Amino acid sequence: MEFSNYQPRMLPYLVKQRVFETQPFFLFDVGCAGGIDPLWRLFGNQFSGVGIDPQQNEVERLRQNERNPNVEYVAALIGLSDNHEFNIRKQTRTRGSDRYFDPLQRSSAAARWNMVSNSQSNVIGQAPTKRKFSVTECAKQNGINRIDFIKIDTDGFDLEAAISASDIIRPCNVLGFMIESPFTGSHEDTTNSFHNIDRFMREQGFMLYVLAQRNYSRAALPAPFIYNIPAQTVSGQLHWADAVYLRDGASPEYNSIWGQDLSAVSLLKLAALYELFRLPDCAAELAVTHRDRIAKLVDPETVLDLLTPPLNGKQLSYDEYLAVFRDRPEQFFPDVH
Repeated sequence: MEFSNYQPRMLPYLVKQRVFETQPFFLFDVGCAGGIDPLWRLFGNQFSGVGIDPQQNEVERLRQNERNPNVEYVAALIGLSDNHEFNIRKQTRTRGSDRYFDPLQRSSAAARWNMVSNSQSNVIGQAPTKRKFSVTECAKQNGINRIDFIKIDTDGFDLEAAISASDIIRPCNVLGFMIESPFTGSHEDTTNSFHNIDRFMREQGFMLYVLAQRNYSRAALPAPFIYNIPAQTVSGQLHWADAVYLRDGASPEYNSIWGQDLSAVSLLKLAALYELFRLPDCAAELAVTHRDRIAKLVDPETVLDLLTPPLNGKQLSYDEYLAVFRDRPEQFFPDVH
């Protein structure tokens, strides 16, 4: 996740203060093949979670290699039942325009590697399970009553997987999602496409914060690949993006959407998510807005100082940084040097 911050300054302070010791940060990772991203390990021993993937061999490998006793793995497909109204509508909709709005098969990546996969896995393995659960069912069956973040990467079933979490978003206090969001697909409301994913997320109360785009060149004129596999390229049509949706915990209208305030621990988890996704300004706004509440757990001034980036090569305190913005705004202009 090249759009993430693997060297945060505030999060290590929160971990050192044992802010999450009694309520470890919990990740629900849908499509965990290849392993849970190191980003989440920055919570140290105050991290817990469950990884879901249909590749049974890969799930077993991850189980064997996992050193955190609070992380579990389940071999399963995540989605909705065939008789769910979403899938019934999906089966009956017209499909005539699907191929027009999905030119991936004409891409240079497809020309080098058949990328068609409905495995809900970012690693094509063996022995896929046929068990299928919703996120809600999986959480209930595994006794999970608190989820801080849900990551979804299913190679084509992301909207369905997200909808399957609807019933636990508020009861489990979900703070955000990262979801693979295609820009291909027709206008149909069941299409696994960004316009439907975005609408669903907004209906749930989440705002879009990060959109990391993925481009694919056409086979007629291939562009260099980004990685050492035939996949996204340095140029070409925008096909999909990793989209990060989070609660806006500093909004004056927060309670009108969510109904109740976040706890101090959840506020700091949300601040950590902002920092990890390179949104220190949002984390600072959250800390300022809820200064008195987080003060029960940490020093707000230290939090704000750790979130403050260098300015023109000089590290300032939060108050000093704002003073420069107020008194010498030219220091924030690109041609200051």
